[in-house]
Amino acid sequence: MTGYLRQRLAHTDTGVGKMPKIASAFNKLKKAATGHSDKVDKGIDKAAEAAKDKTGGKYDRHIDKAQDSASDYLRKQAEQDRREGGGRA
Repeated sequence: MTGYLRQRLAHTDTGVGKMPKIASAFNKLKKAATGHSDKVDKGIDKAAEAAKDKTGGKYDRHIDKAQDSASDYLRKQAEQDRREGGGRA
């Protein structure tokens, strides 16, 4: 193992690497999405359209599937939050 790789792994193991930052950002995003599901759903639609434009229609079927999955997940999270009494979604 090279010194650089060893150093990167050690950096990640201490909790200072990229994964904890990504997890933290994802958790913040989930909290924000719960309270603003309508805006997030519009963002998902815009992202899907942008991806379709960039790929020239080649991957539309896959993009649609990802879009549907993201929207379904968002709906389920909003419903769960409403049942628990904490959301505006």
